[in-house]
Amino acid sequence: VARIAFVQQGLCSLAVQRAAYEGGLQACARAAELYAEALGPQSIELASVGVTEARLRFAAGAEAEARVLLDATEPRLLAAGRAVDLRDAGLLRLRLAVRDNDWRRVEDAGQRLLATLPEPTHGGLSAERLVAQAFAALGRYKRTRDPPSVAAARQAAELLLGRDDQVAYLTA
Repeated sequence: VARIAFVQQGLCSLAVQRAAYEGGLQACARAAELYAEALGPQSIELASVGVTEARLRFAAGAEAEARVLLDATEPRLLAAGRAVDLRDAGLLRLRLAVRDNDWRRVEDAGQRLLATLPEPTHGGLSAERLVAQAFAALGRYKRTRDPPSVAAARQAAELLLGRDDQVAYLTA
């Protein structure tokens, strides 16, 4: 049952890319129902579905509903150390803050996201860390018009865009 729930959650996530919001919401609801049945109503997988659904609702233009879902799920994800879900939630928080032109929140969300990401090993560069650094610097610049902040944002973006191993949404 949990495996079927995982597939349903994947369909919900795929619905974001396909702009199939109604079907995606049905898949999210089904995933939540099945996870609750298989793993219990307090399972961390339900919080994970909440982030997936928040991404779907944001894409569908229901930003207030996306915020409510993030507010409900992020504390549980943080307590459980669910890095992938926290990354997705953090990226969505950044998008919400940019949409609101709230540059302090952009800076803060970038810093919070950065704090949840692991340090790269062997001196490598982490694409996720570069994204978070670029957003934090952009928020700081837009808020203060501090030229070193825009230079930091540009440097992080150039490092990210210069890589050939990135997932498309990170490059975008």
